[in-house]
Amino acid sequence: MHQGLLFPDGFEILEQALVALRDLDIPKAEELVRRARAAQPNLVNLDLIAAATEYLRDALPGQAEPDACAATLLAIPKDIEAGRLREDVGNFVDQVLARYLMRMDRDGPFVDRAASVPWARVLLLVGQPDVAHRSLAELVALHPRADLWWALGDAALGVDRETEANAAFVRALVLDPQAVDCFRLQHKALLRCYQQLRERHDGPSAREVLLPTAWIDGVLEIPPGNRWFEAAPDADPRQSGSTTDSHSDTPNLRRFARLLFADRTAGSGNVVVARREEMASLAPDLFARYFAECLRRERR
Repeated sequence: MHQGLLFPDGFEILEQALVALRDLDIPKAEELVRRARAAQPNLVNLDLIAAATEYLRDALPGQAEPDACAATLLAIPKDIEAGRLREDVGNFVDQVLARYLMRMDRDGPFVDRAASVPWARVLLLVGQPDVAHRSLAELVALHPRADLWWALGDAALGVDRETEANAAFVRALVLDPQAVDCFRLQHKALLRCYQQLRERHDGPSAREVLLPTAWIDGVLEIPPGNRWFEAAPDADPRQSGSTTDSHSDTPNLRRFARLLFADRTAGSGNVVVARREEMASLAPDLFARYFAECLRRERR
């Protein structure tokens, strides 16, 4: 009998580990990863699968229930931003969880009982933007949350509806920039804008100034006279229910972005001097860039 039939090589063992991981059988996957490393320590993707297995072991200490899977999907971007998880491992874990969840029956529009992760986000991860788009278009009408508008932007891009995507991304950033998921963002120019901001700011501050910077750079547009919000879009976030972090400048940056949105919505012929004065007091350097861009566009 051929010896390889009695003693599988490392590649075969690693394939078995991948099957176990896709079933979220973490103990079995861990054992198979150890065996694969003992047989062939330099296997391609061995370290990636091992890191994903270790992350899921800590994230899913019990059974892989939908609530736990949803919580892990929410944790991945935060762990990457905090340096606790490599980006390639996060992408891999995304795919493992999404494909596992796709085997389950869907009861309602959300994966979990806390309604934190929509099934449409899972559909986007497995490459079904058309189905995700239909679902999210209905969902934001019932739950106009920032994270759902952001996901709708991704879905709209996936079905080549760029104007709709622009409006969805702007809505999300006006409502609550801390709720948006830049890790899975499909808008390449907007992602580059965020990555450049991260070179100068921490994650929370970068998200707060993403809308103003994206408008200044021509990545997102805010058309005059839009009716994207019924309530006043320049409401003070310190008096609203949106999430903020512990940074002392976050409320100022949030208010600046909302004032900018109101200023662009009003149009160049309806400038409110007091609004622009407040913007200048909240973020002088950012306002200088904004004002210069306003003048440049008006002279075109």
